[in-house]
Amino acid sequence: MLPYWSFQELVFNPVPRSVKGIRVDRISGLSQQKYVFRFKISKADLPAVLASRPFREIAWVKYDDATLEYGDNSHSTRSFLLYDTYDGEHVPSWFQFGAWVNFQAYIVEREELEFYSVSLLVTVHDFLSA
Repeated sequence: MLPYWSFQELVFNPVPRSVKGIRVDRISGLSQQKYVFRFKISKADLPAVLASRPFREIAWVKYDDATLEYGDNSHSTRSFLLYDTYDGEHVPSWFQFGAWVNFQAYIVEREELEFYSVSLLVTVHDFLSA
């Protein structure tokens, strides 16, 4: 999937004009697909995007050894494997979590067809001027 079309299909349509630098990666498993998005957006456009789906803000995020942990704090977490390097998947060059600053993270988790779950994590970096 191309980043622009993925954003349009999975996050918000139409893509706000302020959205720039969209990066997306899809991780597929037998019973689930996970999408990780990174993009820049103006503060003015963010509320409309967040209102479009049942996003909830993640207060605590940690990435370690291909696993993303998240939750309300470091003691109340969930985690999932983002990249299974043993199966040949690799971390994309843009995914340098340790270097991220000034970001907010939001997630949507839902069940489809009773067994198929989709997790969507959107990280917002360095707000653009309105």
